[in-house]
Amino acid sequence: MDSATRSDLLSFSAIDVAVPSDRDIGTVPVSGANAFSVLAQQNLPDEQALRNALQAAPRNAPLTLWIHGYNNTAAEAIYRQAQLVIDARMEGAQMTFVWPSAATARGYIHDR
Repeated sequence: MDSATRSDLLSFSAIDVAVPSDRDIGTVPVSGANAFSVLAQQNLPDEQALRNALQAAPRNAPLTLWIHGYNNTAAEAIYRQAQLVIDARMEGAQMTFVWPSAATARGYIHDR
């Protein structure tokens, strides 16, 4: 499937993000020695595997669902949520919902 093709199926991944400690709060550097990076990514086969991954987080804190805007790529959305988690000291399970908008308004309209 090419990047312009939309699927009717959901897919799930568990992604670990490295957030550099030597950066200004609120920033998401994506290049250089202090760049955010993906440490690990695991494709999850189904919704039960997603539930299991989310249940591994501390249970005393709420789930945070981050839904990215049309002007962000999936990577930007994932890095921004990681930045918020660290800067706001969030402890609960984290989930980022993304879709293939290609970070363009035209892509967003297509997704409607």
